[in-house]
Amino acid sequence: QEFRFLTAKERDEFKKNPSRYAPRLMGCDPVVLAESDLAIRGSTKFGAYLDGSLYLFETAESRTRFRKDPARYARLQHALK
Repeated sequence: QEFRFLTAKERDEFKKNPSRYAPRLMGCDPVVLAESDLAIRGSTKFGAYLDGSLYLFETAESRTRFRKDPARYARLQHALK
């Protein structure tokens, strides 16, 4: 993943605690990953926060499915290559 920052201060803040700012599952859509085992990158256009963690989704429909049962998808642990 590549992260870009407007200022060095923002970059340094990110480096202190990247898990606070980086999307979960390397930015892959957790619904698609759970249901099809495909690592499809989500978009900030369809992002959502759950318990302070950012999740990205490929579509609005995927985000809606996540919101209906967030525990199912938030618990997902997957080895991504």
